[in-house]
Amino acid sequence: MRQQEAVSIPSFKKMTALYGQVAIIHLANWAMARIQIKNTPVQVIGLTDIVHVAAGAEYSLFLKKNGTVWACGHNGFGQFGNGTNTYSKVAVQISGLSDIIQISGGEWHSLFVKNDGSVFSSGRNQFGQLGDGTTTDKNKADFIPTLTGVIQAEAGGIHSVFLKNDGSVWSCGLNSGGNNNGQLGDGTAVDKHIPVQVISSWGGGTIVRAEATREHSLFLHSDGKLWASGRNNYGQLVYGAFTTPNSFTPIFSNKVCNTLPTSLKGTKFWENEIQLFPNPSNGTIYFRATKEIFLIEIVDKIGKKVYSQANIHQNKFIEINLVHLPSGIYLLKLMDSNLIQSTKKLMIF
Repeated sequence: MRQQEAVSIPSFKKMTALYGQVAIIHLANWAMARIQIKNTPVQVIGLTDIVHVAAGAEYSLFLKKNGTVWACGHNGFGQFGNGTNTYSKVAVQISGLSDIIQISGGEWHSLFVKNDGSVFSSGRNQFGQLGDGTTTDKNKADFIPTLTGVIQAEAGGIHSVFLKNDGSVWSCGLNSGGNNNGQLGDGTAVDKHIPVQVISSWGGGTIVRAEATREHSLFLHSDGKLWASGRNNYGQLVYGAFTTPNSFTPIFSNKVCNTLPTSLKGTKFWENEIQLFPNPSNGTIYFRATKEIFLIEIVDKIGKKVYSQANIHQNKFIEINLVHLPSGIYLLKLMDSNLIQSTKKLMIF
């Protein structure tokens, strides 16, 4: 997924330029005939109050606490969404985007979720991955008219996956040809230019997390079970063998132990209504919920309360400072009066 473009410089023929994008462990800047490689993390100049980052193919996206989006790196297909195809070695604000709560960068296309549940997309669109009903690239972020109630959007290689607040999953983009069969999970091998619903192979219940990768998709159920669709040449669908057939519908990944659901059974709040990041954290975390919260409490491993805050407004990011706490695992509780409605594990390092 992270393709790189060769730079024709005699002494660096086999090195590549990443157009200024930031990754977790490296940052590379391209300046004419000079390449500088960073193999240790460096601070990104000019960015503060960042609550979410996304790395696409040779470009990066940054979400600020105030809901604005910034981008740097390659922009040849308009994946920034700022109305240009000009790359940038410094982060630039994407005009026209506000109240954004989640971002995702794929292979040349980007997705932006607003706090009202609408989704904006930009970039390459040759297989309909922007979800706007066309196969025309767009360099200006525009909303996807058929989507509402979205709480998470994931840009894969050449397809997109969307999770709604009712726990249903939708997808669009590449779904056919060669080795790219079935990642949309809709039971076909036909590309889709507008989002279609992923087949609910899991029966009842809801999906709480979805992931789109280069050629397959993953779906985490509220019961902790994992489902997958798409390419399986290396066993990435996790159902038991290499080079087994691709799956056009989500298949139960029966070789994975159930993951631990972060919400209590029978409670009002589900995983997909809460954002808490980064997690693990060095002590500064950001919290947001899609509903009004009466009270949040954080307790240590013996149940001692170490933090509390009341009356959290809907869709508002709050900063929680826990830098004074020792490293370890803590539990965040969402409270309605004296009743626990949901919990999340939090790790401080």
